[in-house]
Amino acid sequence: MKHFPAECRKHRPRTGKPALLATDIAGDAAAVGSLRGLSTPYHLGHGLLDHAQFVIHAGDAEGAAAAVEEARGIAGHLRCQSLLDRAADLMPAAPGVPAQAV
Repeated sequence: MKHFPAECRKHRPRTGKPALLATDIAGDAAAVGSLRGLSTPYHLGHGLLDHAQFVIHAGDAEGAAAAVEEARGIAGHLRCQSLLDRAADLMPAAPGVPAQAV
């Protein structure tokens, strides 16, 4: 099992709480960076969506859209419908973008 940095102590399937525990955008982005090197694609996808939610509330719609799109790509690759559904809840897909894992 891989070790998670302090920012990523909990993972969503067990706790139902966000994986990222940062208090500012830079800290949140650093936590996502940690997930890139230390986690699975599934957990990175959820981390990206946590980050998107965080930056939406901070007023960065463009940053949120980029994180959601990356998470959608991961979800499509993994064929993970639950991750796609969560991405759609945050930001509906543009026309022509599949909302289902194929």
